[in-house]
Amino acid sequence: MVIRGVDEAVLGTQTGEVRRAIVPPALRRRRFYSENFRPENTLVHNIELIRIVGACPD
Repeated sequence: MVIRGVDEAVLGTQTGEVRRAIVPPALRRRRFYSENFRPENTLVHNIELIRIVGACPD
């Protein structure tokens, strides 16, 4: 399962492209959090698409 918001950021990404996904608390589904991470925190992910494995040709 991918974090909601991250999957949206990856849509349309080209191989070699870098994107930043900013995921607000409302898009997360976690039940438990580590002691240094709070439920109201916003997550920031830097994502680089290196390759696509098992893609269906158009």
